[in-house]
Amino acid sequence: MSKKILSVALALIFVISTFAVSAFAISGVTYEEEGAGYTQTWALEATDNGDGTWTVDVLLTADYYVGAIQFAVLNSNPAGAVLTNVEAGADLTEDYGADVQANLETGLVAIIPNPAEDASLGLDLDAGVVATLTYEVTAGATISIDGNDAKTKAKPDGKLIAVRMSEDVLTTGNMVYGQIVDATAATADLGSVAAEPADLAKTAGAEAGIVIDTNKTFGGLYDGAVYGFSKGASATVFRTVAYLQAAFEATNNGTLEFNKYSNAYGTGATITVKNSDGSVAKVYVVVIFGDVDCNGTINVNDAALVKNAVNGSATIAENSIQRMAANCQPVNNATVMHNLAINDASYIKNYIGTSSVKFSPATLASYQYKFNVNYQ
Repeated sequence: MSKKILSVALALIFVISTFAVSAFAISGVTYEEEGAGYTQTWALEATDNGDGTWTVDVLLTADYYVGAIQFAVLNSNPAGAVLTNVEAGADLTEDYGADVQANLETGLVAIIPNPAEDASLGLDLDAGVVATLTYEVTAGATISIDGNDAKTKAKPDGKLIAVRMSEDVLTTGNMVYGQIVDATAATADLGSVAAEPADLAKTAGAEAGIVIDTNKTFGGLYDGAVYGFSKGASATVFRTVAYLQAAFEATNNGTLEFNKYSNAYGTGATITVKNSDGSVAKVYVVVIFGDVDCNGTINVNDAALVKNAVNGSATIAENSIQRMAANCQPVNNATVMHNLAINDASYIKNYIGTSSVKFSPATLASYQYKFNVNYQ
């Protein structure tokens, strides 16, 4: 084996062993000044094997007389895409018996050709595969070779090294490193790294009694219901969009859209949760205990509507949003809570009047959440 190749091999093996790249002296190796002479472009091509693994070919996109190669693979999600194996390209393996040194955790790889001792020609490597990397992929990742981390005279600790021959005769040519390395295109996606879907959450300043209930979908019309809001500034004016905006937020970089029902942000209003890409993730419906007619106010008209439903002169459908809003008698019983009675109308009248016998929206909310057998 050429002493020059052996010197590079020993140096790179030392790098892989210690993972501390530093300037090292190699007899017969010259630096090429930055900005002059030679540019090598790298590329990555990823293939889904269909069995939970991906292979990634590391390519050089131009021919050159190679001495040894080292690169560090950056991985955006090491937990979701685990590097399990590195093999040298077929040309390097078949023609030059290339040795591979790799650290699977850090992604630092060295490919060291080992030609026969009597080889007189340089390692004429055609543009193509330098190495093939194998990943076990569970959540997807983006991998890349950092083109800004080349080892140069000014940056002796760089991890990207493409040592080459200054001429095509191995025994007389010098090895050159420090050349400009352009790897800006060396990026590949492994699997799809899907963003976590957005959802609805209470803000830190929201009332403690507010409930986000994903069990109450009203026959699948919504992804859940929100309820347990206390009375607004007055008996006749309930909550505004500003209140809802202050009470709720979206998770995972999502956004919220608040939509009126019957020209009000009362019972029947909806909160649409959108993902970061603008797609709809979930839709929740607002239920305000006592706002039975869905106009955003709690007043005698709501009490009258419940009274008429009890005596049969009006209808509030079973398992409807309105029926849930009408059940205002604080009874810790699933059946009684769902059935309408004159007491429900009385508690609404008391809530907006001077009587001390008032229902607590937070208490009603806790009972409704406890008995998730209705409004589903």
